[in-house]
Amino acid sequence: MHTPPSRLIRVVLPPLAAALATTLAFAPSAAEAAPLTCSGTAVNAVGAHAGSLSIRVGLTLNCDEQASFEVILPGGASASFDTDASGSFTGVAGDAYVCSGHPQPVAVVATGASGDWSGLLTIGTESGAPAPAGGPGQTCDLMLHPGFNYVTYDGPLADPATALANDHFTAVLPFGDSSSSNGADHIMAVFESVPGATPAERQWVQWRPGAPAAVNGLHTLVPGHSYAILTDAELAWTYAASSTP
Repeated sequence: MHTPPSRLIRVVLPPLAAALATTLAFAPSAAEAAPLTCSGTAVNAVGAHAGSLSIRVGLTLNCDEQASFEVILPGGASASFDTDASGSFTGVAGDAYVCSGHPQPVAVVATGASGDWSGLLTIGTESGAPAPAGGPGQTCDLMLHPGFNYVTYDGPLADPATALANDHFTAVLPFGDSSSSNGADHIMAVFESVPGATPAERQWVQWRPGAPAAVNGLHTLVPGHSYAILTDAELAWTYAASSTP
């Protein structure tokens, strides 16, 4: 609730307001203040992350003031950091799941006293490190990691069992109870959000390996559609069948 000022305040405030107005006339407004600006690089620290199909991403960020920022890595993982007092940060941002020849940027959103800044940083190669053939990561079309993977499918029209058959995986690194080297053994479910009874409603349809038809309402993977794929392994997935056994 706003309380009206007293008569005494009405008498005293006008001279103060005039003086304050004179001072503010020469000060930049909030709208005129320079916004936060940053620049940075993301690199593939080749060989720095054994025991995983992911790559370790090193990040350098330089802002014009101290800032807090969030990094979103390919594969959906995110982490929060702070720059030092001068606005600089150098360190490991985390692990990214990137296929060779399919560059995906690192998203950075920074917040400082003067506002926000956001940018996309292409993952390069660390200075002095051998460049991996075709870019960072495994040879694949999509890299899947344990848990839910929210992906856009760009392969051919196919039923899930065919698209996710064993010969579509060029690398398999199990993390669950199963130590199988067959990629298909680690696909637990595929989900798609589809329109419901009304335009405002959405519902999930799913496909689970070996589940009855009453459960499996997802019959086809369609190019350009988005899916949530649940796995218990790191998988390098190719849309065309691999030539290797």
